[in-house]
Amino acid sequence: RQPKALPPIRPDASVAIVGGGLGGLALALALQHRSIPCVVYERDANFDERSQGYGLTMQQAARAVKALGLTGLQPITESDVQKFGITSKRHIVHKTDGSVVGQWGLRVWGRPETKTKKEAGRQNAHIARQELRRMLLDRLEPGTVQWGCRLKDYKEIVTDGGEREVDLMLQKK
Repeated sequence: RQPKALPPIRPDASVAIVGGGLGGLALALALQHRSIPCVVYERDANFDERSQGYGLTMQQAARAVKALGLTGLQPITESDVQKFGITSKRHIVHKTDGSVVGQWGLRVWGRPETKTKKEAGRQNAHIARQELRRMLLDRLEPGTVQWGCRLKDYKEIVTDGGEREVDLMLQKK
């Protein structure tokens, strides 16, 4: 199957991304891979100002992680298959009262007797959010993230040529 062609980008285009969390930084990295200029505006004064949560389990993430160039996720070799992070052993879903709704994972179903390379490539990756955020940040071009910038408002502008642009009103801390 042929991948869809990406839409053309104006040579003078740039992208403003509001928020330097995982989504904003991953988008910036993907744009930079395609040579599309971008700036990430983040309200925190610096990376360490606020923790971004605990752990993150990314389902069948190996391909996406590799596409972003995140090769530092501690590769583990198991039966000639390389995966990233930690294999999830058991997931449990609870109701608000604490009762178990369901559970799944290797402890529940066990490991299949035979596992093809394709199936092994679908392993989940588990990583601390802040570590993944740091890895994304480290791969961005210097100056991409503007720290201490809070979005106050924006205005959509239609140029004389009929193209749309956005004017951001930012408050610097």
